[in-house]
Amino acid sequence: MKHTENCIHHWHRVLGHRDEEAIQKMVRDDLATGVKIRKCNVNHDCECCMEGKMTRLPFPKQTGAQSTRMLELIHTDVCGPMNTVTPGGARYFMTIIDDFTRFCVVYFLEKKSEVPDKIEEFVQMAETRFGKRPAVIRADNGGEYRSRRLGSFYRQKGITAQFTAAYSPQQNGIAERKNRSLVEMARIEHEHYTMDYKYWAEAVNTANYVQNMLPTRATEKIPYEAWYTRKPDLKHMHIFGCSAFVHIPDQKRTKLEPKGMKLTFVGYSDSQKAYRLVDLATNKIYHSRDVRFLNESKPLMKNSRPTELVEYDWNLEIHRDVADEPNVEVYDEEMPLSSEGEDDFLDCSQGTQTEDSRSETDEDPETPVTVRRSERCTKGLPPVRYREAIGMVKSNVPEPHTIKEAMESTEKDLWKAAIKEELQAHEENGTWKVVPLPAGRKTIGCKWIFKRKEDEKGNVVRYKARLVAQGFTQKYGTDYDEVFAPVVKQVTFKALLSVAHQRKMLIKHIDVKTAYLNGELQEMVFMRPPPGCDFGDSKLVCHLQKGIYGLKQAAHIWNKKLNAVLQRLGFKPSENDSCLYSKRNSDGTMSYIAVYVDDLVVVCNSEEEYEVIVRNLNNHFKVTSLGDIRHFLGIRVTPRIKNYHSLHGKYY
Repeated sequence: MKHTENCIHHWHRVLGHRDEEAIQKMVRDDLATGVKIRKCNVNHDCECCMEGKMTRLPFPKQTGAQSTRMLELIHTDVCGPMNTVTPGGARYFMTIIDDFTRFCVVYFLEKKSEVPDKIEEFVQMAETRFGKRPAVIRADNGGEYRSRRLGSFYRQKGITAQFTAAYSPQQNGIAERKNRSLVEMARIEHEHYTMDYKYWAEAVNTANYVQNMLPTRATEKIPYEAWYTRKPDLKHMHIFGCSAFVHIPDQKRTKLEPKGMKLTFVGYSDSQKAYRLVDLATNKIYHSRDVRFLNESKPLMKNSRPTELVEYDWNLEIHRDVADEPNVEVYDEEMPLSSEGEDDFLDCSQGTQTEDSRSETDEDPETPVTVRRSERCTKGLPPVRYREAIGMVKSNVPEPHTIKEAMESTEKDLWKAAIKEELQAHEENGTWKVVPLPAGRKTIGCKWIFKRKEDEKGNVVRYKARLVAQGFTQKYGTDYDEVFAPVVKQVTFKALLSVAHQRKMLIKHIDVKTAYLNGELQEMVFMRPPPGCDFGDSKLVCHLQKGIYGLKQAAHIWNKKLNAVLQRLGFKPSENDSCLYSKRNSDGTMSYIAVYVDDLVVVCNSEEEYEVIVRNLNNHFKVTSLGDIRHFLGIRVTPRIKNYHSLHGKYY
C-alpha cells in the first residue's frame, strides 16, 4: 500500500469505505504495512456511506401494554390471502386485539373490503357489552383500513385512527405477532391429524380460543380473565381434530337408527354452550353439547365432495335459543369467532337461509290450519280438553318440524290444540297488533316449534307448540339495539347459600312462565303472520308490542322489566352483582332474590314471607313455585336438616 496521508478518513475512502474501526484494528494488529494513522476525528460522518449503507433505526422494545385500561388502544391486522378457500368462502382472517387485556377477536373474510363491516361489528359489540367504545384503533397502511366509509365511522364514534408508517409493520407488531402465532398454532393443529387445509379457519378459530385462555408474556395475565373478569375453566377443552361421537336427538332418528354419529371436533361454538364438529364427508357443521371425545383417535378422513358449509344445531330448546340470549354465559360469551358467512338459525332441520333466499312465508301456505283475525285465531280448532286424553300415551312418531308435518301427522288434533293454546296466550298477553305494513319497512319471519313433554317414565303428558321469531332476520339499529342482559354469577349464588346456611334461612325456587313475553318493546318490529294464520289481507302483519322468543333483544327487555318490578317491590340490586337483589324488612331481617333469566332463587326467613313474595310477583307475571331449591346454575343443593343445605357440584 502506498502511503499518502495519515488521516483515518483518507484510508476509509481508499479502502472502499471500510468501517474505520476495522481499519484501526488492522493497523493495531500489524496485519499490513505502509499505513500510518494519526489521531483525528474518528466520528466523522461519511455522506457516501450514509447514502449507500443506510439501514433502519432500531424499534424500541415493548415489554408491556401501552394502555392503562380496556379498549383504550386496539390493534388490528389482516392475514392472507390463504392458498385454500374455506367451505364458507373465506380467504383472509382479521385479528382485533385489545392492548390492555391482549384479548383477541378473529373474523374471517372473503375479501378485504369486508374490514369496515367487521370493525363496526366489533365496536357495536364493545358498546353493548361494556358501555364504551375503543378510543384508538391502530392498523397498517392498507387500503382496507383507509376507506372513506371507515373514516366516517371513526369520526361519528369519536375514535382516533392510527396508521403505521409506510413499510413499517413493526409499528403494528402486536397484531403482526398475533397473526403469526395463530398461523403457527393452526399449522401444528392441522399437521397433528393431517386434516384437509380447507379447514384452516376452524384451526385458526380454535387457536385463538386457546390463546385467549393462556397467560401472555406482555401482561402476565390471561386475556380471557381480563376481558370477562372471571377465571377460565379449561375442563371442557379437547384436542383439535380428534374424533368424537355426537348424540342424535330422538326427533332426528327412528327407534332402530343409531343414537350416535362419529364426527371430527373442530372447535367451540361462539354463540352457545356447545362444541363445533364437522362431518368430513359432507362438510356439515354440527353444534352439540352431548359429545363423547376420542382424544387420541384420528378423524375419519373421507373425500369431501360438497363445498358448501351447512350448519346444524342439535341442542335447540323450544323455549330458549342460546344464540339469541347474550345474557347466557357460554364458554366464549361474546366472541364473534369463525363466522365465515354462516347464518344464525332456529330450526336445524331447515339448514341455513340467506337474505336473498328467504321467502315471505317460511311454511307451506296450503297448511290446513287457517287463522284470520285475533278473535278467529282459534276458530275450527279442537278444545284444550284434547290434552286430557294423552296422559299415558307413548309416541313413536317423530316430532314435526313444520306446521305442514304437524297437520299431516296422526296427532294433528293434539298439535292443533297446542297451537290454539299458544295463540290464546299471545292474544291475552297483547304480544302484537294486526296492522298494515308501513311503507319502507320489512318484516321478520317466525315459525312453529313442536315438542312433546314427557314425565320421568317417558309418557307423553303434554303437546307444546311454541311460536318463535326468526331473530337472525333482524337488522341492527332498525329492529334492535341493546341485547345484553346480565345473569347472577355462580360465586354470588354460592355466597348467598352460605349466608342462608349461617342464618338458617329458607331457600326457594321460582320459575317465571313465558318470561320473555313480558318484556316491552321500544323498537318498531313487524313480524309476518304465524304460519297457518290468515289475517284476511296479505298486507296485514303483526306489529310486536312485547317480547317474543327468538328476538335479539328478548332477554334484554325481559331483564329490564323484571328489574323494574323487583325495585317496585322494595328489592335493591347489589353493586357487585346486579342480579342479586336484597330487601330489608320491617323487623330488620333481610330477604334476597337471585335472578338467572327466568329462574329466581328466593332466600327469606319464613314461609309466610315467601308466600307474600310469590303473591306480589304473581301480580305482574305468571310464576310457579318450585318449592325448596334443588339445583341451580349447575349445582345440586341437597337439604340435610331443616334450613341446612349442602352443595354437590355440577349435575350435568
